[in-house]
Amino acid sequence: MDLQLAVPLPLAFRSHRTTLHRDPCRPAVGAAPASEPWLLVQRRAGRSQLWSLAGASSNNNTNNNKNDKNNISTTTAVAAAAVGLAAQRCRGRTRRLLRCQAEPEKSAAGIPAAVGVPDGRSFRVFEDDAAVGDYICARVSELAMSAIASKGAFSMSIGSGTTVAPLQALKSSGDVDFSRVHIFFGNDRTTGDNSGKCFEGAKAFTEACGIPPENVHPIGSGEPAAVAERYEALIRDMPSQVVGRCERNGFPALDLVLLGTGADGHTASLYPDSSQVLQSPCSRLIVPAEGKGGVTASIDYFQSARNVILSATKASQAEMVALALGNAHAASNTQCPAGMISAGTGTNVQWLVSKSSVSLLLGSS
Repeated sequence: MDLQLAVPLPLAFRSHRTTLHRDPCRPAVGAAPASEPWLLVQRRAGRSQLWSLAGASSNNNTNNNKNDKNNISTTTAVAAAAVGLAAQRCRGRTRRLLRCQAEPEKSAAGIPAAVGVPDGRSFRVFEDDAAVGDYICARVSELAMSAIASKGAFSMSIGSGTTVAPLQALKSSGDVDFSRVHIFFGNDRTTGDNSGKCFEGAKAFTEACGIPPENVHPIGSGEPAAVAERYEALIRDMPSQVVGRCERNGFPALDLVLLGTGADGHTASLYPDSSQVLQSPCSRLIVPAEGKGGVTASIDYFQSARNVILSATKASQAEMVALALGNAHAASNTQCPAGMISAGTGTNVQWLVSKSSVSLLLGSS
């Protein structure tokens, strides 16, 4: 039996004004009130489909509204978990029909299925940090082997902390030719006692895996503005098989950018409403990091990469994750720089989250 029902949209997904999307093959069920965003959940043959809403700001014009249909995103019960809280408000038989899976679906390999966000980004929900680490290693290996096979080299930008620590496990992989791997850094201190902190922290990984020292490209030390110009020049001068070009803007494009995030919404040294964030969009790859005694990659450079992975698994990051992934205007929200890194043609952006960090986004406790 088929069922269609409009249910209130969880708070994290709400935007200024919304339009109820529907299956074009079925009769319209009406537009949702502007003050109450809704989702259309369709239950068919034991599967839930979630029809997402296209947020419309007050300056949306007729042409934007005509393109609303392009923002429809359908998923299986994985995405339908996003309306779990709202579905609980339903009663009787309807409530039973709308019951969604509490656990994310997994692939045959046991990897949580990717859940798409209307703007082209996606996220995966993991059980714990160990599972995130395993996925990072598997994904790095996969991308490295593909890049080396197709162009002879693999380039990756890293930072420090939880996203770098799991990489040491790559040493046991016999599939990656580490002599063809190039490591860059998304940020680092260039002055004071902590100068080169990210570079030093990466040595355990780069040395364990046998990456040639000449293939590890530290940011260096010195006055931030001068270091930023020098490091940008190094990246721009890299051979095309190491660092390609983004087809959207001509920026240097790494094969992978690996980023951690903070509960305040920062990533690398891109802090909320800092000068290095406010200057985007810009033509710079590397810029001084305001008040940090170092440099950072720009948002424009990060989102020119072929693949971007951001990790946010702490319960304290739940509000940030909801703001980054549930905001229709995330790309311009300078209060959450991590959420500004956008997907686009040739760029895949994926978030790795946990049940606790994604709880507000999915409207669950």
